Amino acid sequence: MIDNMFTFLKQRKPEKENWASVKEFEERNMDINEVLEMDDADCLVTEMRTRIYNKCDYGSCVEKLSEAEMVFYLTVELEGEVMNGGFGQFFDNSSGNFANETEAALRRIGAEKTADIYKKALDALGGELPRDRKERWKALEERETEAVSALLAKCDGDFYKEDDDLNALLYDYVMKNKEQFE
Repeated sequence: MIDNMFTFLKQRKPEKENWASVKEFEERNMDINEVLEMDDADCLVTEMRTRIYNKCDYGSCVEKLSEAEMVFYLTVELEGEVMNGGFGQFFDNSSGNFANETEAALRRIGAEKTADIYKKALDALGGELPRDRKERWKALEERETEAVSALLAKCDGDFYKEDDDLNALLYDYVMKNKEQFE
C-alpha cells in the first residue's frame, strides 16, 4: 500500500519527485470530485482518509461527519490501530471510543469476515465497552486476564490473515455513497 501511495503522489505532482513533508501531502486540498474520479482503491482510500481526518480533527469532532464518512472513519481507524498494535491498541486508544459502533460499520461496507473477527475481540472483553476513555481503561484493566489476552492475540492473527480487502470494500462503499462525502 505504501508503494501505491508514493506512486499516487508522483502521478499527482509530476513536477516533483516526492513530497517535501507529510504536512504538504495533507494540505494539498484536492477537490472532492478529483478524489471521487480516482479508479485506484488504495489511492482513493488514502486521499479520503486524509480528508475525513482533517474534517473531524482526527476524531475529536466526529459530529461533523456524515453517516457514510463515519462508517469510513471507523473502518480506517480499526485497520490502522490493529495493524499497528493489535486489538488491544485499538480498544485502549481513542479509537476505542467507538468500539460499540465499529462492527456495524464493517458490516455496512461488506467486510463480514473482518466484522466477525472484530466481534470475537469485543466479546472477549465483555461485548461492550464504555465510550469514555478513562472508564474504558478501567473496564479493560478489570477484564484483562491471560485468557482474554490469548483471545485478542488470536483475533490479531486472524485479522492480519483476513482476506476482506478493506480498501476495495471502502472504495465500493464510497462510490455507492458519493453524495455523503465532501
